[in-house]
This record gives sequence, C-alpha cells and structure tokens, in this order.
Amino acid sequence: MLFRSILKSPLFKDAGSKMKEYVLFLQGQTLYEMGNYTGSLSVLRNILNSGKLIRECRYLIGHCYYKMGLYAQALREYLIIFNDDSRSSILSKKAAMNAVNMYVDELTLQDLKSIKIEFDNPDIKKILDLKIACKYIKSGNIASADSLVSKIQKSSRGKIYYKQAIKLNNHIDMIKKQDVVIGLIIPREGENKETGKQ
Repeated sequence: MLFRSILKSPLFKDAGSKMKEYVLFLQGQTLYEMGNYTGSLSVLRNILNSGKLIRECRYLIGHCYYKMGLYAQALREYLIIFNDDSRSSILSKKAAMNAVNMYVDELTLQDLKSIKIEFDNPDIKKILDLKIACKYIKSGNIASADSLVSKIQKSSRGKIYYKQAIKLNNHIDMIKKQDVVIGLIIPREGENKETGKQ
C-alpha cells in the first residue's frame, strides 16, 4: 500500500531515475520479505534492463526462485552475478557461495549440464562440475566423479570452491576403500545341500 502511494505520487514522477530505481528495489525486497515471491520477481525484473542495482536485483531474484523451488533458475542467477562482476565484490562472492552450497538433490543432472553450456568462465564450469560429480556419486558412477574432482583439485587451489573439491575427493576415496559385502542365501540341508556346501 505504501509503495503504491509513493509510486503514484507527483514527487515520484518528478524524481530522477536513480531514486525510482531504489524505490522499486525496496518494493521488490519488501515483497520478498513478505513471502510474495511472484510479486517481488515482477518488480525486480523491471530494474534489470537499466540502472545500478542490476546485480542486487539478480541476487534477490535468485532468492525468489529458490524459495519458489525453481532451483536451476536460482543457480543461474547467482552464477550470472559471479560471472559479470570482474571486481569480485562482496555480493559476487556471496552469490558464488550460494551457487557452491546449493544442494545437488534440488537439481537434475540435465539442469547442471545445460547451465554449464551457458558460461565460458572456467571457475563457473568447475563449480558446476563439482555438482555434476555429486550426481555421479549418488548414481554410483564413482569413476566419472573421481575423474572430474581430480581435475578440479589439481588446478583450483585458493578458489572459492577448493575446500568442497577436497571434501568430495576425500568422500570418493572413502567410497573406493569400502569393502563390498555380498549376502547369499544357500541351502545347507535337504536335497540341494551339496550345492550349498560348494
């Protein structure tokens, strides 16, 4: 209600584009805090085409998508911020951490592979490869996971995703060392007891 009255006021119409942008962003943020993610997205998308708050809008849009269960879109928004911010701002690092820490269960292997194609940034490709490796582990394809994680670990010291690569590598090593126990039900008595003994 408050924002509607501000947006319709003569002061807002005469305000500069920067002021309008900040008011719209605050409206989007307020709608997000109220749980109206669709309304927040609608407002925030209007700012994406111009202005100085594009990265902040994308970050909040990522949160909206996440809350709505649209995990691939959320991941994409976080990665766009990380990709476009050459200055490595605090927001860019937060967006990258959100991307790194997003649960794999919430994304499909196809989602991850199609998002990976969209970016040329090698760091983004490695973040996505870590998530793809997690998917491989869950499906039992340990060899493919090991291959991906080994490549990342060798070339990524000091990167934002390096610790996750180490943890995943340790997890793969643990899986490879586990003995596989096979249970077998065999006859020990009766007409087939000789087969069972063999």
